[in-house]
Amino acid sequence: MDLNTFLRNALEKKQKIDVGQFHLLNLDDVKARVGDSWPSMRRRIVDSSVHFIEKRISGEDFLITCEEGFLLIFSDPRTNPDEEIAEISRDLQAFFLGAEELSDIRIDWECDSCTPNDLVQMAAPVAKKPTPPPATKPVEPDSATSKLCQGAYLPIWDADKQAVTANRCFSKFSVDGRQIDGRRVIDMQMGDVTHLELDQNTQRNALDMFRTFFKNRKQVGLCLTVHHSTIETADGLRAYLEPLSKIPPQIRRTFMIKIDDLPHRDPAINPLLKQLREFGLLTIAQIPFGTDDLELFKGAGVAIFSCAALKPVNDESEGMLDHDAKALNNFVRAARDMKALTLLDDVRELKTLKAGMASGVRFFTGRALMAENHRPLPTRPLSMVDLYRSNKPA
Repeated sequence: MDLNTFLRNALEKKQKIDVGQFHLLNLDDVKARVGDSWPSMRRRIVDSSVHFIEKRISGEDFLITCEEGFLLIFSDPRTNPDEEIAEISRDLQAFFLGAEELSDIRIDWECDSCTPNDLVQMAAPVAKKPTPPPATKPVEPDSATSKLCQGAYLPIWDADKQAVTANRCFSKFSVDGRQIDGRRVIDMQMGDVTHLELDQNTQRNALDMFRTFFKNRKQVGLCLTVHHSTIETADGLRAYLEPLSKIPPQIRRTFMIKIDDLPHRDPAINPLLKQLREFGLLTIAQIPFGTDDLELFKGAGVAIFSCAALKPVNDESEGMLDHDAKALNNFVRAARDMKALTLLDDVRELKTLKAGMASGVRFFTGRALMAENHRPLPTRPLSMVDLYRSNKPA
C-alpha cells in the first residue's frame, strides 16, 4: 500500500496515526570539518541513516527523508511508539559515535499521534522541497559516440494486473542512418560502441525521463538495462550507482535494473546482486531460456528472473513446442522456489504470450504486445482483450 492510499483509508476510518520524527543536529560542524567533501558526506549520512532505520521498522511503515532528518509513519497503531522511537534514536546515535568524522552528530526525536489532515500539514514542507533528483549524470562518453546513441523503451506488461507497469530502458545505436539495438550492434560488430557507453546513455536518458514524469506528477515504471561488464568491478558498480543515489530511497525502490549477459554459473554474481538489493533496486536476472537450476542465486534477493522467448520457427508457428513449454514451466517453478517472479522477453506472437501465461509467467515484453517507443509509457491499464484487438489483422 502506498502512502496516499494509507492516508485515505485512515481518513475514512477517522483514526489517529502514530508518527515519529528524527532530527539530525550539528550537521554544520560536520560540514565545516569535511569541507569540499560535504556533498558526498551528506549522502553518506542520509543513506546510512535510512538503511539503519529501515532495518528496525516494518516493511509496511513509511520513512520520509526531510532536509535535516526523517519522518517515520507507522502503518499500524503502536502500544508504546515513544519507546520505539527513543530506542531507534539511541541506536542511531551510537552508530554515528562509532565513526570519528560523524561523532559530532546528535539525534533529537519526538513522537506524536495525529490525524491524517495533521500529517498532511506536517509533511507539506517536505513536499515543497526539491525532491526530483539533481541533474548529476554519469561520466560522459565520447561526444561523437553519444550523438549516435538513442534511448528506447519497451513497455512491460503485467499479466496479473492487466496493465503496463514498467518500461525496459535500453539504447539503440546509429549504423548507416538506421537505429539498431546497441547490444546487437556489438554482437554483430556493426559499429564502434561499448557496453559501458550504451549503459551510460540508457541511464542518462531514463533519469531525464523520470524527472519529466515526476515533475508532471505522472506515474511511470522504469527498468534500466545494464551489461554485466559495466558493474562487475567495485569501481564500475560505484560509478554506475552514483547518479541513482541522488534519488530519494523511497522512490528509488520503484526502479528495476535488468542485468544483461549475466554469467549465471559464476558464484561472484551473488554478492553483486546483494549489493544492488541493498542499494534499493529491484533486480532482474536475465538468464538463458530453459534454465531451471537457480541455486547460485539463493539469498541474492533477485526480484524477477527473465529469459528471452524462443523465436518462432516460421510464420505458421503455433506457439511453443511441447518440450519448450515444459522447460518454461520448470523455469517458473525454479523462480518460485526462490520467491521470485518471472518475465518473458522478446515475445513475437500472442500464442507464445498465451503459453507463457499458462506456465505462470507474470511479466512480458515484445513486439507482439507493444512496439518500442522513444519515451516510456506511463502506468496504465491494458487488458488481454486490448492486446488481441491491437494485434488483429487489418
